[in-house]
Amino acid sequence: MHKIIQNFVFYFRCKFPTEYIPTVAKYNGVSAQLQFLWIQKYYPDFGVRCYDEGYLGCSYPTDSIEIAEYETHPEDYGTLELIETAGFELSDDRISEILSGDKLNQEEIMYLREAIADADTDGWWGHHGFDIKLSDGKCFAYFLGMPGGQGGPEFEYVSNFDSRRAMLIHIRENFSNFVEM
Repeated sequence: MHKIIQNFVFYFRCKFPTEYIPTVAKYNGVSAQLQFLWIQKYYPDFGVRCYDEGYLGCSYPTDSIEIAEYETHPEDYGTLELIETAGFELSDDRISEILSGDKLNQEEIMYLREAIADADTDGWWGHHGFDIKLSDGKCFAYFLGMPGGQGGPEFEYVSNFDSRRAMLIHIRENFSNFVEM
């Protein structure tokens, strides 16, 4: 019940025209949705901040690639060509085995995922963040930038961290192909 009241109070303080700068503890104590509401009010240029100095790097969601489709229909998907494009040389015997229905091994899957990511310029996620100042300190707001077409990325607020360093550690641990800028 206390958490509900805390979220309710935070929400209304954000909505009133008077300035409300919470403490780090109060900010961390509310939902990500309310944290983002506060960011939108006090950092209305958050998209610019994310896009410019807040760009930290990118990653490709390789875990979402349906490898089974590439294994089941290697000729339809150009599986062999993709693997070789990524720099892995397949022997003639191995090509025959894959075309006959053999599953890809871990190394071949790694090269296939790499090739798919390299070819898909719109599928990369941007990792963005910036410091937000609170009444008794600061924290680092973390956003994922999803491809948004010609208008640029759409930023989705994820969470906040005590520091930029803590956020980068989180990203490296959770996105194996993170390319840091």
